[in-house]
Amino acid sequence: MARKVIAVKAYDGEDVDKAIDTDPDICPVCHYGIKPRSMGRDVFLDLSSPIIERVFQCPRRSCGHVFIGRYNPLSGYGGDFVLFDCVPYKLSDEDWPSEISDVSPDFCLIAN
Repeated sequence: MARKVIAVKAYDGEDVDKAIDTDPDICPVCHYGIKPRSMGRDVFLDLSSPIIERVFQCPRRSCGHVFIGRYNPLSGYGGDFVLFDCVPYKLSDEDWPSEISDVSPDFCLIAN
């Protein structure tokens, strides 16, 4: 597993070094493969279970949305963190063939 060490802000404002596996490679809004821009807002939350949240921006001019990458610990409390989710997640709008949309327009609305 590739890993890199980043400085994250703990809840008390202190900088803490944590190892993560990777940056997201798909924008959760436009669904294109990307190399996201880090917005420099990386937070370590130590709630009921530790989590890292990192703020990114899609580099595509036609998108440009800001999103959050969430990381869970791989194993144990002091181990590396792995990317498990990106939010917000926008479902892509599917263009359904007329054979489907004519028979069930409600299906197309629900499936999108």
